[in-house]
Amino acid sequence: MITRPSNQNQPSNSFPFSRALLLAGITRTYLSLLSLSFLLSPALAMGGQSLSLAPIKDQQSLDALLSQKDKAGPVLPSSEGKALADATVANADKGDIRAAWLTAPTTRYGHGVLGDAVEAGGVAVQLQNGAYRHFTLPNDSVFEDLVPRLGDLDGDGRNEVVLVRAYLTAGAALSVFGMRGDKLELLAESLAIGTANRWLNPSILADLDGSGRLSIGLVRTPHIGGQLQIWQFDGNQLTQKAKANGFSNHSIGSRSLGLSAVLEHKGHKRILLPDARQGALLVLDGRTLSVLARLALPARPVTDFVRVTGADGDQSVLMGLSNGRFYELSNPKGDLFD
Repeated sequence: MITRPSNQNQPSNSFPFSRALLLAGITRTYLSLLSLSFLLSPALAMGGQSLSLAPIKDQQSLDALLSQKDKAGPVLPSSEGKALADATVANADKGDIRAAWLTAPTTRYGHGVLGDAVEAGGVAVQLQNGAYRHFTLPNDSVFEDLVPRLGDLDGDGRNEVVLVRAYLTAGAALSVFGMRGDKLELLAESLAIGTANRWLNPSILADLDGSGRLSIGLVRTPHIGGQLQIWQFDGNQLTQKAKANGFSNHSIGSRSLGLSAVLEHKGHKRILLPDARQGALLVLDGRTLSVLARLALPARPVTDFVRVTGADGDQSVLMGLSNGRFYELSNPKGDLFD
């Protein structure tokens, strides 16, 4: 940084440096800062140049991407209430809760971040024995969500349901539901964001730190400078384990909530998700959330990310972009994910 030396005797219309020297100094400073930002760029982190994004040519891979939401699941009987239209049924092959739906459509929250003004007022689950249980929210909130996330978060053999609960006056909160005795109950909830029409999107449910326990990865306010947060549930409460700024896993009005993927590299987890402007894909260390690589995108993502594993064990991620084309992200060098 170039500063003008203090000299009370110097005339106000003169300068102690010549214009040429000043310009040279500014140029050197600019180039120094440019070099520093270049060296610190996430794109030059480990494996930053080893990602490949190519149009999908394999029909099987394309079918896997397009059919991701067409998985068969149980249908909520009309006697058990009305399911939210276009929502996803979550299924589990073990544990006490085997399926979960969003129910009780309502228009009492006019945010519309998911493409319409209809949200869910309740959630229903089907148990291992085939019985149904319900939870209905009070009129102060809705489930501003489409995808119940189902898994055993605390390792007790019972499944939990992870949902986004939005309060009409305080915005979104992360909520965890589960069976206690014969009832479906709210088990834990984070603080709401604090402002109406502020949302969060939990797109990750995976063991990120190698502990054997599932973590919840969400982006808080993904449309306005999103913060990636990692949470865990211990059976009693939710605890935030890590956070990092500058991410987005959703576009306003979209029904696609899964703009992220979890990959593996030599037993360690990697998180893939867009940056805050959705102009690039970032690969993060699943434990520390440090950026390992960055790849610019030709257009923003518009479909859920689909992880696939080839016959040779190589992982890749399929996605559709706003330019109308479908792509496959791979790591040919294998230095970021297997």
